[in-house]
Amino acid sequence: GARGQGGAPDHALSGGKHGVAHKVHTGGQSRRRCRAGAGETGNHEFYNNGDVTSRGDSWQYMFLDNVGYYYNKVVRIGDVDIILSTLWSHIREENEVSLFRGMNDFCQILYDKHRLRIEDFNVEHKKCLAFIKQSVLESTAKHIVVVTHHLPTLQVVAEERINDSMNNAYVTQLGNFIANSQIDYWIYGHSHEN
Repeated sequence: GARGQGGAPDHALSGGKHGVAHKVHTGGQSRRRCRAGAGETGNHEFYNNGDVTSRGDSWQYMFLDNVGYYYNKVVRIGDVDIILSTLWSHIREENEVSLFRGMNDFCQILYDKHRLRIEDFNVEHKKCLAFIKQSVLESTAKHIVVVTHHLPTLQVVAEERINDSMNNAYVTQLGNFIANSQIDYWIYGHSHEN
């Protein structure tokens, strides 16, 4: 991020699993050294029977007064809009059976008080994608940064995983949207090959 007093970053962003939480819990310096920290919520944050719908379609959970997790929220810091979302993917019909059987999400996550199903996963995809597109459209900031847990394009998938059907569980093809938008940066996690 930008450098503040003593060369420490003013802001910390996380698009990957446990990024902000790890810094908060291991350093103790995050609060003193960063003006703000923002991390999006990934699917793993709902493991152990967390309910995706329990807080609504847009929420934030603050670890400290300046560090938090966000789900479909825009955080304005200076002249930058930071758009944060999980960006659940849309699971195609031909991959439903293998992904349902092969992903822990469907054993670990609740959705409206029932076990997460493919159709719930796809509903969240529509909500997240609509939120991101609307937020980019409505932004009046000089700069736009999008932070998602899941990947925004197959172009960033590791070559050895490019033909893996599991990609459908965490990649959304948004290359044209990104190229034709005002987005300056897109930070993502969950690539399995960081």
